[in-house]
Amino acid sequence: TYAERNKFINELYVFLVKNGAKGIYINFAEIDDLNSFYRFLIELTPKFKESGMYVVVENNKLLDKNKLNSIVDYVVEEK
Repeated sequence: TYAERNKFINELYVFLVKNGAKGIYINFAEIDDLNSFYRFLIELTPKFKESGMYVVVENNKLLDKNKLNSIVDYVVEEK
């Protein structure tokens, strides 16, 4: 849900700021709901960018690279 994603994003943000992170690298081996994953990225990215942090996602066969490029700072191809 939006509330659950928002809570997680805020907790993650506070943790990363507290630890001096320059950004976040997101890599999921499995994604059950692609729409929720994209919503997560859409909600997370502006908050992180406002603080100067980067959002990087590792692309896998499930994800649409063009869609990712329109949301996050960098897309890294799966190894």
